Amino acid sequence: GWVTEHAGKLAGFIIIRASGDEGELLTMAVDTSVRRQGLGSLLLKKSMSVLSQQGVKRLFLEVNERNIA
Repeated sequence: GWVTEHAGKLAGFIIIRASGDEGELLTMAVDTSVRRQGLGSLLLKKSMSVLSQQGVKRLFLEVNERNIA
């Protein structure tokens, strides 16, 4: 996984895993004070790039129906 910073402070993170040609986004979060600034997109693009280099062709995300975000 990876983290991102904003103004010298932890602003977000992403945790992924890969198995064969499939990847799974396990969790991802961006601090509410820095949302809508592209940090989440940056984390996701970085993850997808690395997974692609490892041969991953599909990325999955399971969302709990109670997730209100």
